[in-house]
Amino acid sequence: MNVRIRFSKVLSLIISILMLMPVFSVNGYATTVSSVGIMQFSDVDGHWAETTINAWAKKGLISGYTDGTFRPNNSVTRVEFLAFINKSFNLTQTTDINFKDVKSTDWFYNDLRIAKAANIIDGYEDNTMRPNNSITREEAASIVARLLNLKESGPDLLIKFKDFS
Repeated sequence: MNVRIRFSKVLSLIISILMLMPVFSVNGYATTVSSVGIMQFSDVDGHWAETTINAWAKKGLISGYTDGTFRPNNSVTRVEFLAFINKSFNLTQTTDINFKDVKSTDWFYNDLRIAKAANIIDGYEDNTMRPNNSITREEAASIVARLLNLKESGPDLLIKFKDFS
């Protein structure tokens, strides 16, 4: 595959992820499955991202809550984003983790072990992960950049964006 085409596809994926961040949830809960085996969420009909949500659910990249909802307008948490990345890129290798705010019984524990093994997360200086905090676009971009081994290009590239700080 041509490197230019591959980069273009990766860039499209990154942009799609960042644009859809507020509308997907990836968690360890079950979804409602119809009699034809397609995920159904009670709260996505007519939502602007309905087609994408249903397509990603069908591929097993995302799931909903035990009550049959998807909650497409909720913010995406740090661990939900990591679970999505792990599934999207078929990451499976694990390593030990010891974040103060993560228990081995948490639904996302293995996803954090996978993300740590892939060197796409480090946690915070106080040895916390803050797994249920909403992920920022900056954090998401940083994770994807580490995953794809993209070189840092400095603030000159980012200064043109309104939310640059």
